[in-house]
Amino acid sequence: MQLEEITKKFKLLYKINRSFYRDIKDKFIPLENNKNLISIITLNNCNLNCFFCRGGVDSSKLKEYSRFKIMNTIEFKEIVERCLESDINFFDLTPAIGEPFIDKDFINKLLILEKDSRVIEYTVTTNLLLLTGDHISKLSELKKLILDVSIYGETSEEYFKNTTCNEFANFIEKLKLLYYNCGDLKMRFIQRCDLTDEFDMLHYINAFRLNKNVNLVTNETFNVNRAGAVSQSSTRSRSGICPFGPGAGGGVVTGGDLLFCPFHDFERKGVIGNIFKTPLKEIYKNEKWQELLTNHSNNNYIGMCEGCDETW
Repeated sequence: MQLEEITKKFKLLYKINRSFYRDIKDKFIPLENNKNLISIITLNNCNLNCFFCRGGVDSSKLKEYSRFKIMNTIEFKEIVERCLESDINFFDLTPAIGEPFIDKDFINKLLILEKDSRVIEYTVTTNLLLLTGDHISKLSELKKLILDVSIYGETSEEYFKNTTCNEFANFIEKLKLLYYNCGDLKMRFIQRCDLTDEFDMLHYINAFRLNKNVNLVTNETFNVNRAGAVSQSSTRSRSGICPFGPGAGGGVVTGGDLLFCPFHDFERKGVIGNIFKTPLKEIYKNEKWQELLTNHSNNNYIGMCEGCDETW
């Protein structure tokens, strides 16, 4: 059955029984263990310009960030090996302000993780726009991958408002391509906008949820001020160790530096150590890392963390 036909069927079912979608359960439970997790930041570029991310960062700073080149696959493999030697077996390849598939060799990086028996699971977040049929065919064969797809709008107007790019039609086409070719690939749709029964997006997503190996993540919103890099603010509660930074092992960038915050440290100032100079296990024991954990444990957020409105 074509995706459009399924959507029409779901719309009718929803009108008859509005609890229809509430009964859909997640298809899988991620194995991810934050104690054995690390991020690897392979690039710093994106094909979108979301207002809450790159679009809110001063253009001169973005130009400065572009000096960080795409991590080559040889270095990536070396970094993965250093992490595995320190008993890391969960990986997140989601860039701070980037789209991973800009990297033309990204599939080969994923294959390095897929083929190593020590790796349990790895996650990649994408806006889907650059994926081809060949990409999707190869991704569908990866058993350890969780592919996170960001939903930035349910109409072309909303998509443009959030991303400042006219790519909604392209996104829908890639969504359909994914539906027909994803096999048993584990996927999560990351909801970054409202989803209503008025438009097709909600019904598309639930077609995936019912017929594919797909979950829907509804508790993630925009990273509003990106640790103060974006001139917006909001009042949010938080306590304890940040699960997006030191609570999840930090992140490694080109050159082997370990950042305690892989998602908001665009300028790479929060360097705790270098995994090419010191084993990761030893970096986690050093004074800088332990002081960071102690501060967070005591709800004491200083430095870059002070200006961050991330919540958990």
